Amino acid sequence: MTQQTTPERMQCMEVWGGNRPVQRAIALTGLDLWVYSRPQGGAEAGGDVHYVSSCGSGRVTRVLLADISGHGEKMAQVAEALRTLMQRYVNYIDQRAMVERMNERFHEWVGEGLFATALVGTFFAPTRHFTLSNAGHPPPLYYEVKAKRWRILEEKQQSARALRNIPLGALQKVRYEPLTVRLAPNDYVLWYTDSLIEARSENADMLSTDGLLDLVNALPAPDGQEFLNSLLTRLGSYTNMRLQDSDDVTLILMRCTGEGAQAPLEYRLKGMLRFFSSTICRNKEAKDPIPWPEVSIPNILGGIFPFFNRFWDPTRKKS
Repeated sequence: MTQQTTPERMQCMEVWGGNRPVQRAIALTGLDLWVYSRPQGGAEAGGDVHYVSSCGSGRVTRVLLADISGHGEKMAQVAEALRTLMQRYVNYIDQRAMVERMNERFHEWVGEGLFATALVGTFFAPTRHFTLSNAGHPPPLYYEVKAKRWRILEEKQQSARALRNIPLGALQKVRYEPLTVRLAPNDYVLWYTDSLIEARSENADMLSTDGLLDLVNALPAPDGQEFLNSLLTRLGSYTNMRLQDSDDVTLILMRCTGEGAQAPLEYRLKGMLRFFSSTICRNKEAKDPIPWPEVSIPNILGGIFPFFNRFWDPTRKKS
């Protein structure tokens, strides 16, 4: 992982990702993403699953990172089921319905010995709000350009009614209330799987989340792909080995660019055609669910009239 990767534009209504080795940079509305994933021991597929989606108007980017126990054929089926959920909710601004459905699916799979932790995040470009749901996964790190420091992105005080950090499937019904931050241009969010914080030095000391935080704060200010290159180099020095030799490794680096509130017209028109083909022109053998949009004023009208995007309030609590 040494070359500089220039982000390529992601299409509206596209869902991309999986559980195979990949190194890719993606440009979305108001965001750049760098994804690095390597299964353990150079395998063709692993237990780390990542997906990125863009809605029909390009305003909504959703990111999923899951660490799932298990491999083989069942693992491939689970990865495909998660892709199907991303497709179904691609046109939702609010991610809570998708996260709750994910939890229900994993509750069905518990009897098959499948367990998972996950992060689900949604970026709404018109307001630059980023909402994050955590299901038992190590918390992301957040670089605030104003403070010029990384910090752990998690709630400092949790409501007694809100359940967070509950692994998927542990309970059948869980309402994962998301954490919300408003990103500034050149703010970063670093997603990772637990292989990073469980990495051990030659003295058998575990790195831990706090250790990872110290490590990234000792690096130069983040600069996309080069930052990931530097981070993996430092981690390799810490463990004196390649991380993927001992476990699956996935990193996602997200940068708020602050550019644009919706995708270019060409991409939005293509997104409309994809939605049309998935509904009106769909055939009997179609397996993908219809990506019906969330029924709300900012979602339905905001893609046409930007004024209505201001009605989206990610801090609003559902009854």
